[in-house]
Amino acid sequence: MSSMSHPDASPEVLLMIFSHFNSDTLRTTVAPVCRAWYLAIRHRIIRDVAWDDARKDKELNKVLAGIPGAGRLLWHAHGTNGDLAMEQWRKLQSALSRDYNRRQRGQDNPMRRLMPDSPLLQLELSGSIDIANCLPRIRKYLGSLTSLKLFLSHDCTFDIEPLFRDCLGLEVVHLESTGFLETIGEWVSTAQQAIDGAHPPTQLQLQTLVLWNASVHQADFERFLTMTPRLRRLKCTSMQRRRSESLYWDGGIAYDQAHFYQHVVALPYRLESFHLSFEDGLSASSGFSNSLRVCPVSSEWAVDALDLPLSLMMVLRDQPNHVTTLELVSYSHSERSTQSVLHRYLCQAPHLLHLRAPNIILPVAELDIHGFLTPPSMEPTMTPTPGTDAVPSLSGAAAVWACRRLRSLQVAFGWGSRESSSVFVQSRVIFGYISRICSELKELAIYRPESSEDDVDEARSSWLDLKGGFCLLSRLEHLERLQIRSGLKEIGCERIDLDWMVRSGFVGVRRYARALEISNWYDELLEERELMDVDELTVGGRKNREDILELRYLGRLKDVATRLEELDAVDVVGAEGRRCWPLLSRLSIDCGSEFGRQPERELQRILG
Repeated sequence: MSSMSHPDASPEVLLMIFSHFNSDTLRTTVAPVCRAWYLAIRHRIIRDVAWDDARKDKELNKVLAGIPGAGRLLWHAHGTNGDLAMEQWRKLQSALSRDYNRRQRGQDNPMRRLMPDSPLLQLELSGSIDIANCLPRIRKYLGSLTSLKLFLSHDCTFDIEPLFRDCLGLEVVHLESTGFLETIGEWVSTAQQAIDGAHPPTQLQLQTLVLWNASVHQADFERFLTMTPRLRRLKCTSMQRRRSESLYWDGGIAYDQAHFYQHVVALPYRLESFHLSFEDGLSASSGFSNSLRVCPVSSEWAVDALDLPLSLMMVLRDQPNHVTTLELVSYSHSERSTQSVLHRYLCQAPHLLHLRAPNIILPVAELDIHGFLTPPSMEPTMTPTPGTDAVPSLSGAAAVWACRRLRSLQVAFGWGSRESSSVFVQSRVIFGYISRICSELKELAIYRPESSEDDVDEARSSWLDLKGGFCLLSRLEHLERLQIRSGLKEIGCERIDLDWMVRSGFVGVRRYARALEISNWYDELLEERELMDVDELTVGGRKNREDILELRYLGRLKDVATRLEELDAVDVVGAEGRRCWPLLSRLSIDCGSEFGRQPERELQRILG
């Protein structure tokens, strides 16, 4: 072994190499090698501390004990017990205060300077949190923050000025509410603006700003943007025209959209991604074209779902297809035309790395290349406007996604037939398609539309059964985060359906139980084999042997049986069992918290 690859190699050389790795790679790959490597990079490892108040209150002290040295704090409140939530917040305040004082004392300690712990860099708050009352209690201890994300589930007001006064190092700010979020006060204080010219104005470090369902004072907000020279991503989604009636009411906010676009274009820096839309959707028809005017060569797009067919027609005609990030903004479940256009676009988006479309409900039949389910409409969804140049046609309905290098995917799938046999086919199509076509995924979130109908709920609960093919996602070896959302209050699964996710599920008795279950599928597997005729399959109007061979078992029970046999093979199951997702740390299956748990803990929660 050369000295360069040995753990005792020159520290200077190692540190130079490690400087090219992100925090996740350092944590999962570098730190486990040896103690010397861990000590060399521990200040760059962002360790999570997460709390979900659905957990038992007695566990909170153990969680808070992990705050010293933690780089990311995640906090979720369901709002079912307001008094308990406030008491838990006071405990958080005390823990942050103790850590803050410890750091202040440690500045004079030479050993602390040589081996510093990571300060709190990222804070994410979600759920029902009285942000106007809670955040000021801890803001004093957040001076090291580089990222603040709020995902709130109620109407609220937020005083923005103290945030940028006390947290000058903020690089990412994401303020989102499912209700109405009103920003009050000045975005930047008069002192920071230094309008008298005696001192240069404060230059903020902000790089990403996302507002969702928020209202702002436009003139003040525009002044704020002149003080963010490093800003690269600005997304103002579903901006509110009203104000909080509890404070004042003046008939609403009259935004001057034209002036705002002109102001953004005139800024002395160039944005890489930009989006502006309003709650009433009145600007949808022109929003995307204006975004292109602001960011003409952007590879990151946020598109209003109502504007999607026209937008993609414009793109295919006038723009190079180099989009790497696509976010579809929708305020309700999408129409069929939008669904079909999205599927066909994905069939021609080889450079796409990130797709966020949780409200765009794709029919499972769009992925069903074998025609087990109701075939999607073959009618074209995009036609050229009379008198204009022809628009490049999108692929046929049975085409396969070209975005095989996707790293993150958030999408919803519509349910078709409610018969149990069809439910299994549909879930096998979803899980099998994603696991084969998007094999490089790191983050995956699959949503199902909520419904109050009992038969639909029963159908949706069965898609996690062993027959439903959930185990097909185990092919995603790079997966770090997985969310499954079907809106069910209870998950009707047994241990055999899910224990393949954890090491304990590969002891002899559990593997035997799965083998016995597969043997009970013999008649169905035999029937499938007689019906299969791969040579006759046509994909996208042409023979595509590579796609055919890769997806030849899509939707079939054979796909599940083969994958389970691969997982349980003796030569791949070690003495300690195996881990299907070696990098997965955040798994959430129909759980209110967005943070997720380790697979072992999530399985324990589901099975009770």
